[in-house]
Amino acid sequence: MLDLAISVGQTQTPEAVLFWVLAPLTVAAALGMLLVKKAVHSAILMASVMVNLAIFYIAQDALFLGIVQIVVYTGAVMMLFLFILMLVGVDSSDSLTETIPGLRPIAITAALGFGGLMMSLISRATLGRNAIGLDAANSLLAKTGRVLLDDVIAREIKDKKRIICENAEWIAFVPYAARYPFEIHIAPKRTVAGMADLDEKQSDLFAPIAKEALTRLDGVFGIEMAYIDSWYQAPVNVGRDSMRLHWQIVSVRRQPGKLKYLSGSESAMGAFIMDLEPEQSAKQLQEVKY
Repeated sequence: MLDLAISVGQTQTPEAVLFWVLAPLTVAAALGMLLVKKAVHSAILMASVMVNLAIFYIAQDALFLGIVQIVVYTGAVMMLFLFILMLVGVDSSDSLTETIPGLRPIAITAALGFGGLMMSLISRATLGRNAIGLDAANSLLAKTGRVLLDDVIAREIKDKKRIICENAEWIAFVPYAARYPFEIHIAPKRTVAGMADLDEKQSDLFAPIAKEALTRLDGVFGIEMAYIDSWYQAPVNVGRDSMRLHWQIVSVRRQPGKLKYLSGSESAMGAFIMDLEPEQSAKQLQEVKY
């Protein structure tokens, strides 16, 4: 176990190479920022430091920090750079004179390298990975010729017990296997793979049912119900026939002053234990005056 812990904690080769290449460049740029005589050069070196820090953040899976580092801090440095140019001024003859030999090839190489790095990061994040649940959805479609969500909606319409509200295009219901005390799914009655596939009538009729569902959720205990909502839809280029658009709303509040905390089986294995039956939850939502 000790050997495993040590091996897991060790830096991997690509990460080490990235560090030993960029770290000296970052330190050199930081020192150069303090030592160079021209303010324009100092601003460029500062931007270089900021970009290198962003790369370090992204390499450590801190994507948000990396993006903020580039957009906010580096963007601010570029604005400073522009202000310096406006204040100091650069003649057209100066702009064509290469004062530092080999600067243009270095800049072009750096730009191409940075662009290649960004493309690599984007492709690693978006390509070659199936969407969550896609394999199971494709398998079900191949075996039965039906889509799971279509079967779920058909069952809810048939049972009618767990339907909260509905209109000509949308249905809101508590799912048969609800995980939380108050969980609402809202889905189009007609088959829709993603938001871009909604027609005008479906789009117009979504707002009324969304308002009613959320109003009923707030009305259960007579207070604003804290909730988490999430949209699910088919991936862009695959699975358009096996996955469907729907909206999920869940609340961890089970009583006015009590929250639902996940047990060990729920947190560790995803085996949820309901405080009440889905039909009871649906009845409380149905009884709210709207």
